[in-house]
Amino acid sequence: MPSLNLPPSLQRALHRFERNIWFSAALLLMLVCLATWVTARNFIDQREYEVERSATDLADALRLQTEQTLAVVDTTLKVLTRSLQNRLHDPAQVRQILRQGNPDLPGFMSLLVLDADGRSVASSLPDFVPGDSFADRDYFRVHAQQDSSPLYVGGPLRSRSHNKLFFPLSHRLEDKQGRFIGVLMASMEVPYLARIFDRFRQGEHGAIALAHIPSRQIVVRSPDHERHFAQDVSRSPLFSGLLAEEKGIYEVDTATDGIVRKIAYHQLHTAPMVMLVGYARADLEAEYRPVLLQYALAALLFSLLILGLAWQLIRGQRRRLHAEQQRAASQERLQLAADAAGIGVWEHNLDTGELLWDERMYQIYAGDPDSDPRALFRARIAPEDQQYIHDMLRKLISSGEAQEVDFRIILPDGGVRHVHSLARLRRDPTRQLLRIVGVNLDVSDSRLAQAELEQHRRHLETLVTERTAELSLAKEAAEAANVAKSSFIANMSHELRTPLHAITGMSELIRRSGLNDKQQGRLDKLDSAAEHLLEVINSILELAKIEAGKLELVYSRIGLTGLLTETLDMLQAKAGAKGLTLRAAPLPPCAPLLGDATCLRQALLNYLANAIKFTERGQIEVAVSIENEDENSCLLRFSVRDTGIGVDHETLTRLFTAFEQADNSSSRKYGGTGLGLAITARLAQLMEGRAGAESQPGQGSCFWFTARLRKAANASG
Repeated sequence: MPSLNLPPSLQRALHRFERNIWFSAALLLMLVCLATWVTARNFIDQREYEVERSATDLADALRLQTEQTLAVVDTTLKVLTRSLQNRLHDPAQVRQILRQGNPDLPGFMSLLVLDADGRSVASSLPDFVPGDSFADRDYFRVHAQQDSSPLYVGGPLRSRSHNKLFFPLSHRLEDKQGRFIGVLMASMEVPYLARIFDRFRQGEHGAIALAHIPSRQIVVRSPDHERHFAQDVSRSPLFSGLLAEEKGIYEVDTATDGIVRKIAYHQLHTAPMVMLVGYARADLEAEYRPVLLQYALAALLFSLLILGLAWQLIRGQRRRLHAEQQRAASQERLQLAADAAGIGVWEHNLDTGELLWDERMYQIYAGDPDSDPRALFRARIAPEDQQYIHDMLRKLISSGEAQEVDFRIILPDGGVRHVHSLARLRRDPTRQLLRIVGVNLDVSDSRLAQAELEQHRRHLETLVTERTAELSLAKEAAEAANVAKSSFIANMSHELRTPLHAITGMSELIRRSGLNDKQQGRLDKLDSAAEHLLEVINSILELAKIEAGKLELVYSRIGLTGLLTETLDMLQAKAGAKGLTLRAAPLPPCAPLLGDATCLRQALLNYLANAIKFTERGQIEVAVSIENEDENSCLLRFSVRDTGIGVDHETLTRLFTAFEQADNSSSRKYGGTGLGLAITARLAQLMEGRAGAESQPGQGSCFWFTARLRKAANASG
């Protein structure tokens, strides 16, 4: 910015303006910093509250699950206690009772019966050897000394025979006269509970534990449950008054690893135990540190924006003053520029009617400077354009605003010159009209250039029209080729299936004629290959039929319960061969619906077949939910969830493309055509829905599709 030679008054005004701008900018910066700090503080407080709430809820949920497990064991022990009355003298009968009554619970180890002396009588374990003394165990001493027989939950123990970690649940055995005759004890496996805790642990340094209150020892802890098993935690703040409340939360520097954690606890109602769920402050800080960095960057950018805006305002003010300083000098330069550009200036006195031209005006009109401008003007104006001039002058006088007009003049040699005219009124101090001043500019060259451009534009439009027609023909040819491709694939699939059916039929005839084992094995491989080839051909035919637009939906009344039952029945044998469980989740209430049952069944079969193929153990569940509905239709979501190998995100993005699988290599472990998911996606589109999946490696998958079904009451036709 050049230096300004301003009068002292304007210089002082400029300095005041700059001070006000910088003061306002500083105030805004302070407000931005304060707002950023408040926002960050609120975010941290909200996130800590959410994590505390999550830890509290998780402690309550794990407490409830543990109580339910203990209740099942307690009920089992009560039933067995009545069955064992007056039967301790027969170890074989006791062993049979224990094995029949052994509860089917995950993590349950065994049942053990002790006599009145604390010696083992029988166990549910097959390799158990009776005779060992357990009279030193706390659970035996408690039951031997007490007359009542409630469920006793003991502290952490290590098995003497198997060296396994467990905690005991026991009942007192009495004869019909109420005399003490022994103890029935059930052992709960610690590693099983540790694995459950591992799944729910929050953050890299989070921890979940189950503590035994009387012994003040850790029963189960995740992570490193073996290292912390039976650890003495009597010095924990938990046992310094916190247990006076049923539940709560406290912060502690964990002595075992030196990590600061907030721990939510919840005492069990049915056992002297307390559930502990802790999350590390380091994990929480690592989570919101990027967010705080974003806040800081946003505040920095906003501050830079404020400073830049202040500087621009100051520069704008300086430029305005500089422009005012240069305006006077510009007037002279503008006059020089008008002369250089060939602009003619004219003036018409309204009182005298006199018309004055400068030298350039005579040049534009090709006239003698000594001639009368009025006569020359009338002689040169094209007759067709004279009305334009009169209209412009009337509008100028009536409105008082500057007016422009384009017209033509005819030269003595017959040539035509295009002129652009601008006129403006001039008034005296009393607002009376004095004169009209204006300029004329020869624009013949620009008009010629515009005409050439217009001609070129028309030529381009013609080319674009021709090219559009060519592209339209090419598009129609491409669409015809695509239909021909689909028709060819469909016809070829039909042609291939005919000899394939002949192969399978001949294979069956050969099998009936009697074969040896080697021939039988070869024939089995031939049948398997033929079935696989038939499956490939059927899938290709189905996909070609959809892409060719030949698959039309047939609407009929659909019963969701029957549809799911029939679909699951088709694959029960295949799932049972792998030891998998197929089940359907409860259906949501909905109005009677109309849809294409064949398409829905085909889509579900594709998902279920994939789930069975890629699941080695566990279960597969089919669920139906309502995405949205209106008075005429209902959008349903069908999902198939498995406990299989799962799929990574990169592979998941291409699974619904034809001939794509999680592993496209020739040596992949699992077979298939790679068409099932593509067909399901096409079917979902036909039913005004879409298809997708959520999965993580090693954690199973959930494949889903949506379909819009009509409501039977509002359907027509």
